[in-house]
Amino acid sequence: MSHVSREIEIDASPTDVWAVVADLDFVSGWNPNVVAAQCSDGPYAVGTTRTCELSPSGHIDEVVTAWEPERLVEFEVGRHGGIRRARMAIELAARGTATHVTASAHYELALGPLGPVMDRLMVQRQLGRMLAGSLDGLKQHVEGARNAASPRRIGGPTA
Repeated sequence: MSHVSREIEIDASPTDVWAVVADLDFVSGWNPNVVAAQCSDGPYAVGTTRTCELSPSGHIDEVVTAWEPERLVEFEVGRHGGIRRARMAIELAARGTATHVTASAHYELALGPLGPVMDRLMVQRQLGRMLAGSLDGLKQHVEGARNAASPRRIGGPTA
């Protein structure tokens, strides 16, 4: 299997980051690669299924395979395009008052003998851009919400 990962630091606690990541139906609110998502009923946990409509087109079906609050959510992803199967994960780790977030994809291509060449020339770059875009969106959403909730003082002291 091939592997791609990207990392980012978010200026928020793992609790705040997890609150966004763990809302599986809301992924389109921060991930620019997802237009809409729908999950199976019930509390989110191992076994939860999700269908994501992708930008610019297509969809993927996912099953949650790991769920460790404030640390890890992992999905098994069904066949999509040239990818036979994939395991996608978002991992959180506290770093002082911030959270280190890693998004990763382990995947197997369904492209026969051309698979290794296509992987090096195209797939790794595309998945890397997709992961980086999702992390950037997560950072903007979490930090933006945190800053919007903070009281701000505009101007100087009043007499």
